This record gives sequence, structure tokens and C-alpha cells, in this order.
Amino acid sequence: MNCFYPFRFSFKRMDLFSKFSDHIYLPNAIPDLVITEKKTSVVLNFKDGEVIYYPMVNMGITKEKFLNYCFALQGAKSWQDVDFRQTEKEQLQSILFENIQWQHNQIQLFGKKIYEPRFSAWYGNKAYTYSGVERRPTSWTPVLLQIKNKIEQVSGERFNAVLLNWYRDGLDSMGMHADDEKELGKYPTIASVSFGAEREFRLQRKEDKTHQVKLQLTNSSLLVMKGGLQQHWKHGIPKQKRIKEPRVNLTFRKIFNS
Repeated sequence: MNCFYPFRFSFKRMDLFSKFSDHIYLPNAIPDLVITEKKTSVVLNFKDGEVIYYPMVNMGITKEKFLNYCFALQGAKSWQDVDFRQTEKEQLQSILFENIQWQHNQIQLFGKKIYEPRFSAWYGNKAYTYSGVERRPTSWTPVLLQIKNKIEQVSGERFNAVLLNWYRDGLDSMGMHADDEKELGKYPTIASVSFGAEREFRLQRKEDKTHQVKLQLTNSSLLVMKGGLQQHWKHGIPKQKRIKEPRVNLTFRKIFNS
């Protein structure tokens, strides 16, 4: 079903959609937006890019098992006994994780170095640089490869790297940005998988900030961005103080550098 949205459809809930009304919010009309509802996904087509959202994909692993896998510590101590909200970079470096090698990186923002409001890890076959931070890859783990294979099967794309972001709670966030680094190519495809707490995902057109889309990224959901979206749109995860649970996001991508 294709739906065109004239100005009168500036609404909070997409009541035309029985399956996706709780997931998508348009603060204002976007004249060039065409929304297509499919059996397991909804496609947002813009004149300058495309977003495909799958609210539920069977990743072959439950939320609980994946989060326990990501946060598992060497030794007998449980990750649930550690207050990671109070963990600084030096403390994080001293923590021995069993499976995922988390880091608390500094980035360049307006000429200053600040710590990212989240933990992250880079896995795959290629290095990657953004915001002045060079990511040296760690080898794929069997669990990450399992999820990668599933995402490639669903999306029809191929990826060689993944960025994991650990949002400890609703105080962690991701600023508005575009994944437009040259290593990603001119028209990159980014596949984003979510485990854990539901978080709001925002899209905003660079040329017209009134053109916005807000999506609720549920546990085990997949969001695919493709075409010219990174050239013309920004995206981010805002703070949501009411959220107390963690979320791990995996953004799969293809790096073209050697």
C-alpha cells in the first residue's frame, strides 16, 4: 500500500497503518515522502534516500542472551553488579569483558575533545575513522557473524564491519549526524539492529529541518538506510531520561578502504 501525505496529515499517530502506527511519527508534512507498507516492514521513500524498517526480525538470539553476552565479565562477577553509569574511561579499561571489547572514546566536537555519551566497539575486517577517532577492527565473534548473516539475508546487502553502541540508559545518546565518511562510498547502506530498551530514532533533512521523521526502534528491530540518505539527512538518538534499561545497537556497514 502506497500512501502520499498532504499537509493535513501532520499527526502524532499514523492511524492509516494498523501494524506501524506505534512506530512512526511525522511532526510535519514531508511532500516528497511515499510510505509503502509490506508484510514485515514499512518503506519510507524520499526523493533523496530510502529507509526500510522491520519492527521484528528473528536474530536467532533473545534480548536477554545477547545482552548477557555483550556485557559478560571475566571471572565470577556479574555485569549487573557494576554501576556502568559511574564508570570512567580508566575504570572501563580495567574491566575484563568476556566477549565484547568495549571502549569509552573521545571525539572532536566544536574543536574540543569530549567523551561519547555511550560505550562502543568496532568489529570486522576494516579500519574506520570518524570524528577524529580511528577504529582498529577486532575480529568477528561467532555471535556477531550470526547476526550479520541474518541481516544480510533480510536486507540483500553485504557488510564487512559493525559498530556496536552500548546505551547504558536513557541518559546516553547519539547526536545528529550523517554516516558520510569517504570510506563508506558515495551511497552507503547502513543496517541498524537493536537489542534491549526501545529508543527513539530521529531523521532530519539537512536542507529543511522541518522535515523530520521519528521512529520507535523496538527490541530485535532492523532499520536500513540507503541511497542518498546520508548525503541529505542526519539521524540520531536523543536522551530519554525515563528509560532505565540498557540498549545495544549494531550498525553494519561496508568499508571500502584497504
